[in-house]
Amino acid sequence: HTHEGYVTTDSLRLAYPNISFHSEQDEHIKKMQKIKNDAMYKSNVTSAIQSENEKALTTIVAVLKTKIYKEEIKNKHYEHVFESLGKRLVILEEHCHSDDKEYLHKIQEWVGSQH
Repeated sequence: HTHEGYVTTDSLRLAYPNISFHSEQDEHIKKMQKIKNDAMYKSNVTSAIQSENEKALTTIVAVLKTKIYKEEIKNKHYEHVFESLGKRLVILEEHCHSDDKEYLHKIQEWVGSQH
Protein backbone atom coordinates (compact mmCIF):
# COMPACT_ATOMS: atom_id res chain seq x y z
CA HIS A 1 0.00 0.00 0.00
CA THR A 2 1.18 3.43 -0.76
CA HIS A 3 -0.27 6.67 0.27
CA GLU A 4 0.12 9.73 -1.78
CA GLY A 5 3.30 11.51 -0.78
CA TYR A 6 4.55 8.61 1.39
CA VAL A 7 7.24 6.10 0.52
CA THR A 8 6.95 2.78 2.30
CA THR A 9 9.16 -0.30 2.30
CA ASP A 10 6.52 -2.16 0.30
CA SER A 11 6.36 0.56 -2.36
CA LEU A 12 10.16 0.50 -2.66
CA ARG A 13 10.16 -3.28 -3.06
CA LEU A 14 7.56 -3.00 -5.80
CA ALA A 15 9.47 -0.20 -7.53
CA TYR A 16 12.89 -1.88 -7.23
CA PRO A 17 12.42 -5.66 -7.04
CA ASN A 18 16.11 -6.47 -7.65
CA ILE A 19 17.41 -4.46 -4.68
CA SER A 20 17.67 -6.21 -1.34
CA PHE A 21 17.10 -3.99 1.64
CA HIS A 22 19.18 -6.35 3.78
CA SER A 23 22.31 -6.67 1.71
CA GLU A 24 25.24 -8.94 2.51
CA GLN A 25 27.25 -5.84 3.26
CA ASP A 26 24.68 -4.74 5.85
CA GLU A 27 24.74 -8.21 7.40
CA HIS A 28 28.54 -8.19 7.43
CA ILE A 29 28.56 -4.75 9.10
CA LYS A 30 26.04 -5.96 11.72
CA LYS A 31 28.13 -9.07 12.35
CA MET A 32 31.33 -7.02 12.74
CA GLN A 33 29.53 -4.60 15.07
CA LYS A 34 28.31 -7.51 17.20
CA ILE A 35 31.85 -8.96 17.33
CA LYS A 36 33.18 -5.52 18.33
CA ASN A 37 30.49 -5.09 21.01
CA ASP A 38 31.18 -8.58 22.41
CA ALA A 39 34.93 -7.89 22.45
CA MET A 40 34.41 -4.55 24.20
CA TYR A 41 32.17 -6.18 26.81
CA LYS A 42 34.69 -8.95 27.45
CA SER A 43 37.51 -6.42 27.61
CA ASN A 44 35.61 -4.34 30.18
CA VAL A 45 34.83 -7.43 32.26
CA THR A 46 38.48 -8.52 32.08
CA SER A 47 39.64 -5.03 33.09
CA ALA A 48 37.27 -4.98 36.06
CA ILE A 49 38.41 -8.42 37.22
CA GLN A 50 42.07 -7.45 36.75
CA SER A 51 41.52 -4.27 38.77
CA GLU A 52 39.88 -6.22 41.61
CA ASN A 53 42.71 -8.77 41.55
CA GLU A 54 45.31 -5.99 41.71
CA LYS A 55 43.53 -4.43 44.70
CA ALA A 56 43.38 -7.81 46.47
CA LEU A 57 47.05 -8.45 45.73
CA THR A 58 48.04 -5.01 47.01
CA THR A 59 46.10 -5.64 50.22
CA ILE A 60 47.72 -9.05 50.71
CA VAL A 61 51.21 -7.63 50.13
CA ALA A 62 50.56 -4.82 52.63
CA VAL A 63 49.33 -7.30 55.26
CA LEU A 64 52.36 -9.55 54.72
CA LYS A 65 54.77 -6.60 54.95
CA THR A 66 53.17 -5.60 58.25
CA LYS A 67 53.47 -9.15 59.60
CA ILE A 68 57.11 -9.39 58.50
CA TYR A 69 57.87 -6.05 60.16
CA LYS A 70 56.24 -7.20 63.41
CA GLU A 71 58.18 -10.48 63.30
CA GLU A 72 61.44 -8.59 62.74
CA ILE A 73 60.71 -6.44 65.79
CA LYS A 74 59.95 -9.55 67.86
CA ASN A 75 63.14 -11.23 66.65
CA LYS A 76 65.23 -8.19 67.59
CA HIS A 77 63.58 -8.13 71.00
CA TYR A 78 64.33 -11.83 71.58
CA GLU A 79 67.92 -11.36 70.40
CA HIS A 80 68.37 -8.60 72.99
CA VAL A 81 66.71 -10.72 75.69
CA PHE A 82 68.95 -13.74 75.03
CA GLU A 83 72.05 -11.55 74.73
CA SER A 84 71.24 -9.93 78.08
CA LEU A 85 70.50 -13.34 79.63
CA GLY A 86 73.83 -14.67 78.34
CA LYS A 87 75.70 -11.77 79.94
CA ARG A 88 73.91 -12.33 83.25
CA LEU A 89 74.73 -16.04 83.16
CA VAL A 90 78.43 -15.16 82.74
CA ILE A 91 78.19 -13.00 85.85
CA LEU A 92 76.32 -15.78 87.66
CA GLU A 93 79.02 -18.28 86.63
CA GLU A 94 81.66 -16.12 88.31
CA HIS A 95 79.76 -16.27 91.59
CA CYS A 96 78.27 -19.75 91.62
CA HIS A 97 79.60 -22.84 93.39
CA SER A 98 81.76 -25.16 91.28
CA ASP A 99 79.24 -28.02 91.76
CA ASP A 100 76.56 -25.93 89.99
CA LYS A 101 78.72 -24.89 87.02
CA GLU A 102 77.89 -28.02 84.98
CA TYR A 103 74.17 -27.17 85.03
CA LEU A 104 74.93 -23.52 84.43
CA HIS A 105 77.02 -24.41 81.36
CA LYS A 106 74.08 -26.41 79.96
CA ILE A 107 71.85 -23.38 80.41
CA GLN A 108 74.48 -21.16 78.79
CA GLU A 109 74.72 -23.53 75.80
CA TRP A 110 70.95 -23.49 75.39
CA VAL A 111 70.80 -19.69 75.61
CA GLY A 112 73.67 -19.44 73.11
CA SER A 113 71.86 -21.69 70.64
CA GLN A 114 68.71 -19.55 70.74
CA HIS A 115 70.13 -16.51 68.96
